[in-house]
Amino acid sequence: MTFLNPAVLFGLIAASLPILLHILNLRKLKTIEFSSLQFLKEMQKNKIRRLKLKQIILLIIRTLLIVCIVLAFARPTIDRPITGLDSFAKSSSVILIDNSFSLDFSDANGNRFNQSKKIINEIIDNMKEGEEATIIELANINEFKVYEFSRSVDYLKDNLSKLQISYQPADLDKGLQLTAKVLENANHINKNIFIISDYQANVFEQSNIKKIQTKHTNIYVIPIGNTNNSNIKNLSIDSINILSRIFQINKSVELEGVVRNSGGDVDATIMKLYFNGNNVAQRTFNIQSEQTRSISIGATAINPGVVSAYIELENDAFMEDNKKYFGFIIPDKPTIALFSNDNINTNFVHTAITLTGNEGFARVNYFPSNQVASANLSQFDLIIVGNGIYSSSDYKLIKDYINNGGAALIFANNLTDHSVFSDAMFEFGFGNVKVKEYSKQQPTQFTTTDKMHPLFEGVFKIDNDSRSVVESPKIYRAIPALDGQSLIDIGDGSFLSESIIGDGKVLYCAVAPILEWSTLPVTGIFPTIVIRSIAYLGSHPELSYNFEIGRNSTIQILKKYATSNNFKIIDPNGNEFLRQAVMLPSGAMLDFSDMNLPGLYTVYNSNNVVVALVALNLQGSESDFTKYTDAQLLEKLRERFEDKTKIELINSDDNIKKRIEYTRSGTELWRLFILLALLLAIAEMLVRRDSTKETKSS
Repeated sequence: MTFLNPAVLFGLIAASLPILLHILNLRKLKTIEFSSLQFLKEMQKNKIRRLKLKQIILLIIRTLLIVCIVLAFARPTIDRPITGLDSFAKSSSVILIDNSFSLDFSDANGNRFNQSKKIINEIIDNMKEGEEATIIELANINEFKVYEFSRSVDYLKDNLSKLQISYQPADLDKGLQLTAKVLENANHINKNIFIISDYQANVFEQSNIKKIQTKHTNIYVIPIGNTNNSNIKNLSIDSINILSRIFQINKSVELEGVVRNSGGDVDATIMKLYFNGNNVAQRTFNIQSEQTRSISIGATAINPGVVSAYIELENDAFMEDNKKYFGFIIPDKPTIALFSNDNINTNFVHTAITLTGNEGFARVNYFPSNQVASANLSQFDLIIVGNGIYSSSDYKLIKDYINNGGAALIFANNLTDHSVFSDAMFEFGFGNVKVKEYSKQQPTQFTTTDKMHPLFEGVFKIDNDSRSVVESPKIYRAIPALDGQSLIDIGDGSFLSESIIGDGKVLYCAVAPILEWSTLPVTGIFPTIVIRSIAYLGSHPELSYNFEIGRNSTIQILKKYATSNNFKIIDPNGNEFLRQAVMLPSGAMLDFSDMNLPGLYTVYNSNNVVVALVALNLQGSESDFTKYTDAQLLEKLRERFEDKTKIELINSDDNIKKRIEYTRSGTELWRLFILLALLLAIAEMLVRRDSTKETKSS
């Protein structure tokens, strides 16, 4: 037996009052012998015995009367029903429903989300008069929403009908924490928590578990999807890996889609690639049961600008996980500032750019080396620093430009004072560089080349040795880099290396682009280095982000693009809205954590320039239909509640009403104790009246 209002039990102390009064009323009678009354002694003995017995009976009745009244107010219950006594304890119930998109799957029993709603309808219909309930969705939980209990069956069913599938994953722990707060306002001491879910592994992802207080609380666990999930044949795209780091018009964009097979072997299924809604490529592949494969696919982008893309699998048992979104930007022809003392007609860098055979490849603005300070560097996509005379202040301006998100290709030169040049290269991250001289008879050459670097993407055939030697020019003089990421090595250091400075990057070539230093300007590798460097430095893959819905998805917008704290966002449906960012010294922080629609979001700054692409995709864990055993499920749930909490597992195909009635808190006995109290009061009145009459007659 349990008591729903145990504090009242302190009132049992009052049951001692009749006993105390009985003791106080007892007094010892003094015997006085009176000869004329001697003959009455024998006559009174029987009557006195009856009076004493009635006083004891009155004492017992009064004590029991107080006990029954106190117990009635303490609301005692037992854990089982009593035939003929259907006074159940009224309850306040919180119904947690998993509305994540995995519930949109249909099995032999129909759509799983509809199965969940049907069960909740049964629970609502099973409510007794005066009981109350509320419904909380586990996916896309609104922590600021006020959840209120209702005793109206129609109101609860109307709210249930409005619930929809969410692209957010279910968060059981957040739902339980919210439930604990809601139950604080319950009008009944007895409480129920119903948890209806397909109980995928991601439902229990939360690691910081806070145990829920469960006094007077019953937990009902109702798993959805009792069919054998191992028979579900489902392919899903778990992730996308964009292999290309340089995006150019009429150049192929390569990527890998990671596909997982949760069912049996699948032969000749198709993956399709879409650019801006157009099917641009497809691959046929086989995948074995329980296998995960990376499928390579690619296509050529023919127009500059934002490319909204996705890969998609053929339809199967569960379609929601057959698509993954991503995006990239094909830059328009970059605007370049080329600084050099060489005449434009004899400048090899300018020649390499203009003789590429690609009309309109870049817009080149030529400046003498002494005009760095007068040129507005911020208006250029990248700068090229050729042979010339540069001051320390010139290099500082170049460094500031790179640090704020710019890009530069810097060639060594011998016209600038070497100490000035060496100090500048040290600041750029290439170490304390020194001039190296080589004879015409024994020039130095390339030793290794990093063919896997994005700058050389598609240039070289990749063999087993990704840093093998490529055809080298003859190098007579060089200022090799000692630090930074080496792309091409020579014996004394790095011929071509990369360094990241702040939000920008810089490439450094260890020779000047003139024939006095090397044969580089007249070899095939030179235009490759120049053109690929421009393409690499002009591309911005770092502006593209890929997140899973429901995860932390905050992006940083570079300071050079953060012209204000207001950004325009266009969502996958083409809707426009403004969002304020948090401004930091390094740029702007923009949060997408509350976005729930899968697809590509395009972010514009106040100058209407695209500054970020954010692809939001469904969580891959929602495609895992692995089923817990009943024991595993109960173990996971017991971790979240106090010890000895009563957790009842009800399969979705059970008779929900009968199982709940059998396992709920049981029968309240307060009416029984009120009835006993009334009977005791009547008995006390009758005994007391009879005792009074007998006393008077004596």
